Order: sequence, then structure tokens, then C-alpha cells
Amino acid sequence: MFCLNLMLKFSDSSSPVKGPIISQQQMPSKTNFLWRAIAWPLALFLLSLASIYFYHLLPSDVAYRFSADGTPDAWLGRGVVLGIILGSQTLFLLLAVVVGLLMSRVLRRVDDKRAERMATILVGMPALPQTLVLFLAANMFSYNIYHTNPLPVWPITIGIIVIGTAILIILFSRSMHRA
Repeated sequence: MFCLNLMLKFSDSSSPVKGPIISQQQMPSKTNFLWRAIAWPLALFLLSLASIYFYHLLPSDVAYRFSADGTPDAWLGRGVVLGIILGSQTLFLLLAVVVGLLMSRVLRRVDDKRAERMATILVGMPALPQTLVLFLAANMFSYNIYHTNPLPVWPITIGIIVIGTAILIILFSRSMHRA
């Protein structure tokens, strides 16, 4: 909600803007910010494209869910698995690009390095679930191709949740101190 209020406040040209307004010559490059901000989501998306290479090595039915002792509980076709992996990675990358475009529009009106850092982190947040999807894909591929025992998913999931929560707490506490 805070981000939405921030975007609305700065995108409405009739509202008074706190902080210095910057001229066209001083305006930071929208393209540079966008590429910097989506670097991690883009890198993780490109890394997920490696799953195309492993497609032919997968059996026709891929185990994707495992019990506590490492035995498979559920299977899907390998085309469905690849579609879910690449589809989810594409959606996360698109989310990062859309948020990046919105944030770059906001940042064009304000000359504040802290706001730019906050926007960069917010745009990169889809990298957290992308990391989880890549871990799950690597886990599935290692079991189905090399027949290794899958690693437990819960420590990675808890770690990603803790990291994301910590980032958001830091961002919002800094923004509240600034306001």
C-alpha cells in the first residue's frame, strides 16, 4: 500500500512533490535504472532456460513431489514440468519489468538516491520466488535424471521467506523514519 501511495503521489502532476524536482538534463536514464533493477530476475530467468537442455534427459513422467523419506509422491509429464518452470519464471520476470517501468516513472520526478535504492530492491523482489522455483527445478531434475535423493525444500523456503521479510522490514522502517 505504501508503494502504491508513493507511485500515485509522484505520478500525479497536479500534486505537490516533496523533494527537488529535477530537470530534463539531470534526469536519470530510465533504461539504465530498469536494466540495473531487473538484473537478478533476468539472470535467474536466463538460468532457468538451462532446463530446456535437460528436457531430453527427463523420463516421460517426472516425479515432482516427494515424501519425507525421499520417495516420489506425484508425477507430471515432462512437457508440463518444463512449461510450469519456464512459465512461472516468465511471469516473475514480467512482474519485475512492469514494476521497474512504474518505478522508473516515479524516479524521473524525484532526485533521491535512497528512493532509487528502495525502488531497485522492490523491483528485484521477484527474484526471491524465482530462486525457489529454480531450486525446485534443480531438485526435480537431479532426482529424475541422476536418481539422487532430493534435498528437503522447507529450509530453502523458510530461508527465502526470512530474507524477503527482512528486506521489507528494513525498507519500510527506513521509509517511515524518513517520512
